[in-house]
Amino acid sequence: MRKTLGQTALLPTLAAMVMAGAGAPAYAAPGVELSMLTQGKKVIPIVLEYPGLTVTDIRLPDLIVTNGSSEPISPLGIEVIGTLKGEEIARFRVRPDTVKALIKGVHPQLKGFGAGEEARYLLTANFGRTDLDTGKLSDGLPIRPGEQGVILLSKVLYFHCVSPTTVDALKVVLGFESTANRESAELPIPLTEWKSQVKYRFPLKGSIVVLNMPLDYLSYHRQSHSQEFGFDMMEIHPEKSGLDSASKPGSSKLTDYYIYGRDVLAAADGTVVEVADAFPESEIVSPGTWTLEAQEEVIKRLSGKIPHSNILLGNYVVIQHGPEEFSFFAHLKQHSFKAKVGQKVKAGQPIAQVSCTGVHCTEPGLHFQLMDSRDFFTANSLPIMFEDIPASRMVQHLTKANTLACSDSLLVVGVE
Repeated sequence: MRKTLGQTALLPTLAAMVMAGAGAPAYAAPGVELSMLTQGKKVIPIVLEYPGLTVTDIRLPDLIVTNGSSEPISPLGIEVIGTLKGEEIARFRVRPDTVKALIKGVHPQLKGFGAGEEARYLLTANFGRTDLDTGKLSDGLPIRPGEQGVILLSKVLYFHCVSPTTVDALKVVLGFESTANRESAELPIPLTEWKSQVKYRFPLKGSIVVLNMPLDYLSYHRQSHSQEFGFDMMEIHPEKSGLDSASKPGSSKLTDYYIYGRDVLAAADGTVVEVADAFPESEIVSPGTWTLEAQEEVIKRLSGKIPHSNILLGNYVVIQHGPEEFSFFAHLKQHSFKAKVGQKVKAGQPIAQVSCTGVHCTEPGLHFQLMDSRDFFTANSLPIMFEDIPASRMVQHLTKANTLACSDSLLVVGVE
């Protein structure tokens, strides 16, 4: 299975206790502010519609709690409330010990990034654009006056609701205690109902397996800000053993993989706005058996010679299709690009070829995602459906969907 792009794992997933029921009304405590960690974050629900039922799945935003009061505070539990036209549809709760573990676990790692340009790059790779000042992070609990705490809510809870309707609003309520009081602060979470203005077609031809899709909670795609709706594609062939394989038996070279060299097609009409083509395939000496040590050695060899984004993402191309719609293709074969920056392309036109480039690619395959800007690290990932893959083809009885999402990594599509 291929690793996600440019993602530094910060925390293992913790168990969240989910309960239903009414709670006390929340109010904003004086001096304590709750805000989203990522600036400009679009919180976009996955919506899957079946006859009589709607599945709503939302990656919850990570949070910053800022203590502007005069007393130390210790966070308690969190509630996430989903409503439709003001009526509560579902309520989820995260236990106090889980919230405290999140803060205690992530702060040392964030502080370990240090200061300067490299620290800012690492923060952006993980969280997108943020105003987080690691110098203000608390050393632990309680959070003292003037300090901040980071709560990676997306690592412990997804808002997943099956009901006759979806939700149109979310609210996060954080309980905390100070010296003498138990109080709470709340944050309304605006939801973006994303509707593409462009018709897209699948970017590869043939029998392709789509991996690491948005409902795969274990995939770092969904856990990463800019890759939330991204996915990977590989070609799988049945072997004599009865098992499916992505490569020829005994494979040890990139060319042994069935998908290697396959044409990558523009998913819609657009203009090429960025191309990176400096990562050499010769750096990938053992596909399928990458080690962290090998990746670090490649980074050392290439740092200062090619852009850091090209090292992490491999060779890639970005195509603009509309004011806020950009398709991103990564891990491409060096010197295979058939379009230059500024060139207009048509849907279905070959633009490059599949390979395995970039230190976060372990086997030949294509990473694809739709974004709302050209910057991979700061853009919001956008859900996408393809004209040649209707919702009903993904799973039985599904009538409508806004993203490929109905399996962790088993959706096989044959597109000609």
